[in-house]
Amino acid sequence: MGYVAASLRNAGYGVDILDCTFMKRGEALKKAQSIEADVEGIYSMVTMLKDSIWFARHLRECCDLLSAGGPLPSCDPILIFDADFSENKMKFAIFKGEAQFEMKKRLGNYSFLVLKLFEQLTDFMFRLMK
Repeated sequence: MGYVAASLRNAGYGVDILDCTFMKRGEALKKAQSIEADVEGIYSMVTMLKDSIWFARHLRECCDLLSAGGPLPSCDPILIFDADFSENKMKFAIFKGEAQFEMKKRLGNYSFLVLKLFEQLTDFMFRLMK
């Protein structure tokens, strides 16, 4: 997460990191919602799948784009899509590749994301709910 944050800050983006390791779910959710970010990212691995899904369901209404990264989404993006991260008409993305490069690259194309022109981007998995 630190590499991603540094890369985005160097590119001029405002970045907040919320480490929820020793927080209760409710406390972590409240802090995440108070940031009011346009793009929310959730780090996930196999042992964190249930918590990742819980946070995704609660955060997706608070941002324009919800993204997932980490070992699990990189290895099995279909599992993340099928795990109900992206219901309720939420724009949701899984960035493939090294996150410190991919997030900066994709946020540079943020206007495409907002305009729902996902198909113009490469190396990117997406699902738009209708």
